Amino acid sequence: MPTELKLTDAENLRVLLSDKTVCDPSVGPALGEVTLDAGQTFAGDVLSVNVQGALGLFAFNSSDDIDEDGIVGLPRDAAPVDKLPPQVELRPGKAFLKYRASAGIKARVAGETLERLGFDIDSRFALVLAHYRLHTCAETVRQAALADIKALRTSLKLDDVLALPRGEALSQQVVGRLSVAVELSWSDVFTGGIGPLSRLAGAGVSVLVKVGAAASLKATVSVTDEFLLVFSRPEATRWRVGLQKARTRAAAVGIDLGLTVAFADGELAETVLMAALEGVVGQPLAVVEAAIAKGSLEQLSAAERKVVEFLIDRFGLSRTTDVLKRIAERIAAARQAVKDAVRAVATAKIALAFGYEYRRMRQDVTIAQCLLDEAGLTTHHGDLVRGRIGPLLQDAARNTAGVALEHYLYQKTVRSEQSWGFSLSIGKWLALGGTDRKSLTMVERRTSTDAVQRAYLGTRGYRHEGDSRDQWSADLAVSMPGYAVGAEPLVSEFDTGLALSWFEPAKKLDRDTLAAWLDLAVLWGATSSGDLTEWQERLGGVVKKKCSLVAQVTFPHQAFSIMRPLVAGADASALGPALGAAMPWMDQRGRRSVGERRALYGPLWAHYLSDPDHARRSGRDFAPAARTHLEQHGFGELAAMERLYEITLTRPHDGRIFCGLIDLNPRTLQQCHDFLNAARRFHNDTVSAVPERGVVARAFEGMEEFWAQAHHVRSIGRFLLDLAASTAVLTHVTRAVSITVGDGDSAEVVVIAS
Repeated sequence: MPTELKLTDAENLRVLLSDKTVCDPSVGPALGEVTLDAGQTFAGDVLSVNVQGALGLFAFNSSDDIDEDGIVGLPRDAAPVDKLPPQVELRPGKAFLKYRASAGIKARVAGETLERLGFDIDSRFALVLAHYRLHTCAETVRQAALADIKALRTSLKLDDVLALPRGEALSQQVVGRLSVAVELSWSDVFTGGIGPLSRLAGAGVSVLVKVGAAASLKATVSVTDEFLLVFSRPEATRWRVGLQKARTRAAAVGIDLGLTVAFADGELAETVLMAALEGVVGQPLAVVEAAIAKGSLEQLSAAERKVVEFLIDRFGLSRTTDVLKRIAERIAAARQAVKDAVRAVATAKIALAFGYEYRRMRQDVTIAQCLLDEAGLTTHHGDLVRGRIGPLLQDAARNTAGVALEHYLYQKTVRSEQSWGFSLSIGKWLALGGTDRKSLTMVERRTSTDAVQRAYLGTRGYRHEGDSRDQWSADLAVSMPGYAVGAEPLVSEFDTGLALSWFEPAKKLDRDTLAAWLDLAVLWGATSSGDLTEWQERLGGVVKKKCSLVAQVTFPHQAFSIMRPLVAGADASALGPALGAAMPWMDQRGRRSVGERRALYGPLWAHYLSDPDHARRSGRDFAPAARTHLEQHGFGELAAMERLYEITLTRPHDGRIFCGLIDLNPRTLQQCHDFLNAARRFHNDTVSAVPERGVVARAFEGMEEFWAQAHHVRSIGRFLLDLAASTAVLTHVTRAVSITVGDGDSAEVVVIAS
């Protein structure tokens, strides 16, 4: 049954309201408010609801009328990635009247509590209930409002939602703990901070984990914030449910997100745990267990002895007579600890990615939206008004009859198909079309008192013409963890991180390509050069198979904030060693390892970067010095390649050699200066605590050009890793390479990470 609210002075409402029609352009949006009689209570399904204070009245009849909750608006054929069409649409010949009131809630039955009834709602803050009524232009405001007040509905009652007229909406704004479902592939989980797992193997050890590409983890993420739950009825037989961030009230500004992640033990599949354990051990478990079973070193075959020698070095053991026993003990201990380690890795990955996605969502942006039939609404209404959207999303993911997912964290699926850098699915943020792509998105959230919280996402990506995915991307994340203390945000109030990703499309893998991919793993710190021989042996079976690659290095705020002064204090020549290390791998002496290239080509790049006048010189101008340098160090074949490029004027820019890279990227020197100058200004503005006022946008514009070239992207990852190592924050930096072998559900993913 609809609820009739009693007003302290009903006659005041008659005077307040106009005799004009609801569609008159001079009407609205704010019509005023009237005082409610104190002590009015009505019963929800399990709640006692005490309506408080005043009833606010609003009218919406044109595009000029803005609903601050974003529920009513004009229809849109196309919407940006982070904004859905309004829940209810304003059409010609119609108008909406909105009624909004605050209410306190408590359990309907004496002795019960909201917590025991399953409500994740903070009862210290009042609910804000609203009903959007649809009217024709023939009605006057006074006629419509006086009739509406006798028959208002509430989202808290299932019967009211079921009886909602088509085209109308109900909403409730609450401060509460939202629980939502997240599904992520296990291969993406292991590209996160893998430290808890690698530490089981030993300090500084990289691990290799092999999992099925289709294997996924389902988790529940809980976050405390102010939310708006909206029920509308777009069709006679279907209801739409949307959950969005709300405009935070002043009293709730200090609320901590308090992100937590939970998943059932059953989600930690035995196959995943065994894959993780094998990653810790570094050798196939069956081979190790067979060697241990022999009981003594003398009984081992040559192949088994090699495995044991590897484990002795990996675990830092002495070569004593009981070493097999001690290896068995270390593996047994790892077996016991691996579950907690995998849980820690998964929790950290999901919390970081979800928190990153969540913070960059504007207020009034929809977090999740579904269409339900009557049975679906009846099933899920109780959970929804309690702040539990997880069961609805789980049914949507299972394609349960009566539930259709329309939107979830900017996607149309509960499962994230990829998780690179900070994000659950960064690909959607890069503008479509073209080969060289960049985007800077600013997300702002304001409270009812105009306190501001901002987040920026700057992305730069490149893809070859006709490709459906990038070859590389850079993701600059700058966000405020809380609201600005003053009237406007200061640069010092932002957290900053940077993530780099490199992609290689599926191809039939040969040994040279595998060597180049593993070289990238060394360059970006996913493994060490000392482990390369081991990885090449263990991955020998993927040669001649269809494989693709993703490499990632992520510098979160904990690391980047410590590194930032060093970046700001560097001059351009400091990038020389990294540019040398990032030269392409070649099966040629002097080019097969990151260390060799760094030592051999680093001085050449440092020389090029040391003189601003070099910006006006071509790559061929540097060929004599490069040739002499390489010859003096005993690399005549590499010197000959530079000489051949120098004298063959018709030869196109050759990205394999030093001089060719200068011509291929003629603005390298200027872009190094721009990157460092932008970092310097950003650091100075941070320590000076200046107002943000475009600082982030200018920093992004100065930095992103350096991410526009393949060689530069590879080198900036190495440069920042060196700084992270020098400031003892390397353990906070995520470094991973994943190789997908095959395709479809039978594909496997091999992750190498540190």
